[in-house]
Amino acid sequence: MGYSLQYAFRMHEKALKCIESCKEESKVDKKRVAMVVK
Repeated sequence: MGYSLQYAFRMHEKALKCIESCKEESKVDKKRVAMVVK
């Protein structure tokens, strides 16, 4: 693909951080929904 190993690791780290951020947002959204339903 033409990418260096260092670049691939950097992009992998960014992707993992993005996934973690999305998971945290999802937890917050679930809590909001639970508060509204009660």
